[in-house]
Amino acid sequence: MKENTDGVSTGNLLDVAVLGQKTSLLQSKYQLSKLENQISDLTGDLNELIGLPIDTELELQPIPTDAESSLLSLAEYRDLAINQNPEIRAALQAAEKARQGVRIARANYIPDVGAFAQYTYQNGAPFLVHNNGSIGLRMNWNVFDWGKRSAAAGEGEAQVLQAEENVQRLKRRVTLQVEKSYRNLELAKEMTTTARAALEQARETRRLDGDRYILGVSLAFADWRAKAGEASAQANLLRADLDYLLAKGELDVATGAAPK
Repeated sequence: MKENTDGVSTGNLLDVAVLGQKTSLLQSKYQLSKLENQISDLTGDLNELIGLPIDTELELQPIPTDAESSLLSLAEYRDLAINQNPEIRAALQAAEKARQGVRIARANYIPDVGAFAQYTYQNGAPFLVHNNGSIGLRMNWNVFDWGKRSAAAGEGEAQVLQAEENVQRLKRRVTLQVEKSYRNLELAKEMTTTARAALEQARETRRLDGDRYILGVSLAFADWRAKAGEASAQANLLRADLDYLLAKGELDVATGAAPK
């Protein structure tokens, strides 16, 4: 705005140029105040979460990301989800428990057969042998129980079907979540690479414009614009890193892996 004001005073620019810059300045001040308020709110929330006084000033350190590392294939992530997801594992255990219940219910149809051996000594009747031994088999079999065993077996089989259907439902849901998270992760990785390249370009542009300003070839406006472009590129890279971390966390949850 200062440069435009000087241009108007020398007759090189019209008044509308200054009016436009005043509007841009007011908009920039509004955006700055909005961002500063957001920083204060987020800092207060973070201090509350970690148990610090609300007005504590924090010195944040960058969180390293592994966006440059290679990812597993989608099929490998699916296998990890099927084998490690805690919900699926719990559902598989519930299905096995239901199968055990069916086996127990069907075991009631099997006769209870057992062997026995017995030794008896008596001296009350002199005309009988004093020492007596016997061995044999004993079988108990409930032939008719008014349908209780069949009802128990049928109920157990229904529980098995329900448990197996629940396992398949969870596998489908987890598979869809893995595919969705994997696509988001790939996209976030590409965005991180693009944002990092854009930041390098913005830094080089800022260096060149700064040199031109020092040499007097360009105005201060160009130098500040280049600095703003670098700051914007840095913010975009941070957003891309955040999106990558969130996508990686969603994929870790879906596969049952420990978040890194």
